[in-house]
Amino acid sequence: MTKLYIMCGIAFSGKSTLARKIAEHTGSKRIAFDELWVEKDKDKPMPKDADGWKYIRKVAQDEVLKSLKAVHQLFMMTTMQKENIVKK
Repeated sequence: MTKLYIMCGIAFSGKSTLARKIAEHTGSKRIAFDELWVEKDKDKPMPKDADGWKYIRKVAQDEVLKSLKAVHQLFMMTTMQKENIVKK
């Protein structure tokens, strides 16, 4: 069965550290908004405003959908509310 775990919380609360450890232990794929931002910023400078975050959210959503089709478990970390991440 495919599973998606979304870890939300305030900045610097330990989400990435905990998710990294859980993903390593379970063999799950991990998607982190901050890491996506850094990766995409290398290709093309990202606007450091709401438009930048909207773009990264779309990239993350696409990655989640692609990963859910290919893997069984997935962890996603963000400071955003769940309702703003997974759109119907």
